[in-house]
Amino acid sequence: MHPEESGKWKVSVFNSTLQVNLVGAETMSLCGQTSKSTALVGKCMPQIPRIVPHGAGRLPNPTVRCGSRARGYRNEKDAAADHPIRVGRRETILRGVSTVGVCGCASCCGNNRGGWYDKYFAYALSHTMDKYEGLITPTKDKLFAKLQASGAKNILEVGVGYGPNARYYGNSEEFAVTGLDPNPAMEPYANEMADSVGLKDFTFLESYAENIPVETSTFDAAVCTLVLCSVSSVSDVLKEIQRVVKPGGMFFFIEHVAAPPGTFAAIGQKVLDPVQGLVADGCHLNRNTLESISKASFSEIEAERFEIPDLGILSNHIWGVATV
Repeated sequence: MHPEESGKWKVSVFNSTLQVNLVGAETMSLCGQTSKSTALVGKCMPQIPRIVPHGAGRLPNPTVRCGSRARGYRNEKDAAADHPIRVGRRETILRGVSTVGVCGCASCCGNNRGGWYDKYFAYALSHTMDKYEGLITPTKDKLFAKLQASGAKNILEVGVGYGPNARYYGNSEEFAVTGLDPNPAMEPYANEMADSVGLKDFTFLESYAENIPVETSTFDAAVCTLVLCSVSSVSDVLKEIQRVVKPGGMFFFIEHVAAPPGTFAAIGQKVLDPVQGLVADGCHLNRNTLESISKASFSEIEAERFEIPDLGILSNHIWGVATV
């Protein structure tokens, strides 16, 4: 069945794995090589992704030069390797407004997190999403009911943000939730939200979803709500989810997606997509996320399209469950 068809549908096992095509993807080398984006050249030590247990406070940072915060590596050997890293639209924007005098490498400009933009976005998201969360509650109720029924205990939430899903885990002691997010400014909000609902076993993991710094087959299930719209590579994220979730485990998702072609909503999405990326941390309004999921070699997918009319050009959504 074509991924553009509406309603409930299932996708059988895909025999071939989608090969990620990086043609046209902008890349920059880690420090140690000449940076062409500014006249200044620096050397930076990449920072390894950090697991921060809730309540433990921040772990001490390694020595960092030029303010580098390069992340996305599973171990020190990979982090030290001088290979290109992908730079998405968010990073391109930040390079354009970066302060004069900062090293122009991808580590300093491209993946520099924890600055003014991250603080702005964490604050804005935590103070402006109440209406949306109210409208999406019926669908989240159904999604998390399936999570409860699956028997999964050790959960990875990809793109945990400020923690709006914490209430769906509640004060149940059966869940151990690891919240993944590349934005360190989200951590205090997520911890506060976990505290407010009595979610005791919550760990904030600061890293990008394209390269999750945990062992293979670590989690029973993964949850992802309103995240795949803003990642640099949907296919890379889905591959990582398949890697870190145990075989037979579940991937639970809700995403806003592209409106049907030719509609006013689709036109609006195309026009406003660049602005959305600027104010919403690289979010894309018009991604065909269900098509990407259908190509990602899950053994089974159950998905449903739905609309929230009150959200205008953001009204088109999908929700569902995929089996690893």
